[in-house]
Amino acid sequence: MSDDLIFRTPVPARRSADDWAAIVDRLAGTLSDALGVPLRVEGRDVVDDVALTCRVATTSPVAGLLGIGLTATIGLEVIERRPVVNAFVFLFAGGTRLALRGTAESYAELVYEPGRWRLAAWTEDEYGEFTGRPAPR
Repeated sequence: MSDDLIFRTPVPARRSADDWAAIVDRLAGTLSDALGVPLRVEGRDVVDDVALTCRVATTSPVAGLLGIGLTATIGLEVIERRPVVNAFVFLFAGGTRLALRGTAESYAELVYEPGRWRLAAWTEDEYGEFTGRPAPR
């Protein structure tokens, strides 16, 4: 599947279950490729047939004894009549969530544009939205 289904404008008022499944597969697959690690889809929620939240995690730890893994939440929403896709990525080592120096918890925000993911920022979880995020299984 290409990105046409994701970035179609005008944005459809409703999408079929098959469309959502294809979108999840595309976003999880391209994020997996961009991060260089296999990811599995752990769940998804579709809101009002126009917005999506998808949870993914590494299939197994990498880097041997360090046990590096990640979880991410991919979101697709419509802002100003245009699809916007981003992912909040949480890193773990040996089951412990990693954070920026001087912060309790933080995450990487990536943005998906047709054909590519880009790193937008490393951000402190200032409001505790993602506190207690579980490590990948």
